Amino acid sequence: KLQFLYFIGREGEREMMIQKAGLVLLLGVCLMLMYDRLQSSKQLQETRKQVTTLTGDLAIEREKAAQNKFKESSQAIPSENLTVVHQHVYINESRVEGYEAWNNTEMALREGKEIYSSAHCIGNSEKSKHDRDAWKKTTCRFKNLCYNPATERFIYFRRPGDTFDARSTVAMGPLNAQWNEGDKEKMRWLPDIVDTPLTAPHLAAPSNEVWIPHFEHCAANVMHLIMDSFYPWHNAVSLFGINKHIRPLRIVLQEGTLWGTCDYIRSEEAKGTAWAQGYSRRCTMNQARWVPAMLPKMNGREITDLDTTKEFMKNDASGKMVCFDDAVVGVGTLSDHCLKAHGWSWDQKDIGEHDCNQARGKMLWEFRKRMFAVSGVPLMLPERHQVLLFSFGMRGNPRWHAYATFLKTKLGTGVTVELAALKTAKQQLEQIQATTTIVAAMGGNTITAIFLPRSAGLVLLHDNKDRLDWDFWTHASHISVKWLPTSSPNITNMLGETVQQLLVSYEEFSPFPNRR
Repeated sequence: KLQFLYFIGREGEREMMIQKAGLVLLLGVCLMLMYDRLQSSKQLQETRKQVTTLTGDLAIEREKAAQNKFKESSQAIPSENLTVVHQHVYINESRVEGYEAWNNTEMALREGKEIYSSAHCIGNSEKSKHDRDAWKKTTCRFKNLCYNPATERFIYFRRPGDTFDARSTVAMGPLNAQWNEGDKEKMRWLPDIVDTPLTAPHLAAPSNEVWIPHFEHCAANVMHLIMDSFYPWHNAVSLFGINKHIRPLRIVLQEGTLWGTCDYIRSEEAKGTAWAQGYSRRCTMNQARWVPAMLPKMNGREITDLDTTKEFMKNDASGKMVCFDDAVVGVGTLSDHCLKAHGWSWDQKDIGEHDCNQARGKMLWEFRKRMFAVSGVPLMLPERHQVLLFSFGMRGNPRWHAYATFLKTKLGTGVTVELAALKTAKQQLEQIQATTTIVAAMGGNTITAIFLPRSAGLVLLHDNKDRLDWDFWTHASHISVKWLPTSSPNITNMLGETVQQLLVSYEEFSPFPNRR
């Protein structure tokens, strides 16, 4: 029995020795294969670099030929301008030293694999066959859409089987009801579609940015700037759940200008038109004051102006195409007035129509929070009642000083009553979020009332003819809005009673912290 156990033990040792020898041999073979693979990889990289260099010009020629073929044969509507791009793998990537593109964004030089574009569009679908206005209601998110500064065209590199086509045209900005149909058509946009991939070296924007190519509406009016630019940008990225730095790119029309835009004002100024002289300064001043509240700093610097495709074309020295990792285009119905006239006057045509801002209250509240966050103003609640009178609004000729004196007497010492003064955007946000009721004349000067805290009150004075922006304000769910006619002989007492009711309502829904 002992001899048998001894024999089994010796055999086990022999088997273990054989297994160890096999493992050593296998390890040696693996090391040899890894070495050969490494050498082959180095040779392959060198070969790819040579091929990229040799085929770069050929790829550009193929791209131009494909574009020309598309322009001759396609029925799609050509683009005025626009942007975007997708995640992809590159063999080589390096920063372009000293290169600054739109809004001071530094681009990277990328070379390598072929690139195709992608698109996710909503609001278009098959209904565009039956709905001639579908393009006004369409919004698209793009990946791998590129811009050629030499031709001022945007290009969509369509992969085989991709159904992106002219049904996905969009409106590059909110439409002005005072434009004729020809002018509105200038807002219609579709990129050039090329049925080949991008293979040539190109510049790429950072992946943590979402670009929004757009046409300007009227930055000379602060309400237009905020509600026809900032607010639609926020709404567009919110539709797709995008949480990235917003980078707007203002598209400049290749021919002509649109009425009411800053480009139009400047053109009239240059012609010597009397009303336009010096008016373009309002465009510059409004942007310098409010753009830093919408767009985060770049490289530690505030952005105070919106760069354009023209400026990029002028500053570009590389001659290369520019591609974007992410972009959203199409804001035709995402402003506060949708397809209606800006202001939505309370007349026989619009009265009773509520088809634009319903259920947008949460979106407006989130937009408010975005501007506070970008401005660096912490969200806070009022500690006591404060009534603010926007004394710079003159519609209906309100008697601001008389109103202020009356309210101080009626409301007592426990309520602060002030006449508002023009301040920086940050100072206005700080002051308004500490206010429980605002009194203002209807019109563009009221827009900063959107920064009121939840359950605060807003009294809008009107001339008994129009109630401008009534559809927007009636659906601004975080604010209690009341309208009063300045033509009433009892307006002062009416104002006092209304403000007093709004202050009581605020405490009912949002009691002060020390009273909870």
